Amino acid sequence: MKSVIAPSLAATALLVLLAGLASTAHSDGGRAEALFERADLDADGSITLEEWQTMRSDRFTAMDADGDGYVTEDEAKAHRETMHAQAGEEGHGRGQRMFEKADADGDGKISAEEFASREPPMFERLDADGDGAVTLAEVEEHGGHGGWLFEKADANADGTVTLEEVQVMRVDMFATMDADGDGFVTQDEAKAAFDAMRAQAEAEGRGPGHRMFEKADADGDGKISADEFAASAPGKFEKLDQNDDGLITPDEVQGHGKGDCENDKA
Repeated sequence: MKSVIAPSLAATALLVLLAGLASTAHSDGGRAEALFERADLDADGSITLEEWQTMRSDRFTAMDADGDGYVTEDEAKAHRETMHAQAGEEGHGRGQRMFEKADADGDGKISAEEFASREPPMFERLDADGDGAVTLAEVEEHGGHGGWLFEKADANADGTVTLEEVQVMRVDMFATMDADGDGFVTQDEAKAAFDAMRAQAEAEGRGPGHRMFEKADADGDGKISADEFAASAPGKFEKLDQNDDGLITPDEVQGHGKGDCENDKA
């Protein structure tokens, strides 16, 4: 048997992915397109290594609010929250797109039947060896973030998550989101539930942002230098450039999923 993760509206949350309310860039074309446009500086339809490096340099500058040449965890968190808020205001927030996908009849709320009818889109993709279970190693290999989220889904604590465990978790997840107990989840209820879980994870130092920061802070001094940031995502460009032509195309970004573009941010 194998294991999964728990949800986070704005952060990449495997629980949501496996529960079927979300999707990565494999099926979330809008997200991948936005990421691609941000990196394709000359708008020629491809991303060069130089453009990739420029994008990362610009991201570091944006996070370094006080301009001292370092990014603290508070600065990184503030930058993430600003980006999340901006995405929501523009109507392109990940949560909104996830909700619209699940709301099959477009009535502005998700019924238990609609929620249950969405098969976990990532389970088979994450189950690399096809043994019917997902391990934390498989999740991380696919660009996901595990930890405490993984433990949430691993009901019997055997270090793996089966499809059956995911389905049980989906029932519990729906009940949690349905705050007024009317048998439907509105977009406000879904957002409130995911925001609460994300905030709890961050407060306890277990959120994706915290883990990414610790990974980038190579010397453990509580701040990320420009050199540490530049070295924190080795091989990302090469991994996305599937045909090794020195360029990243939209199809290559879609093929790899947003994790490879997004997970390099602190």
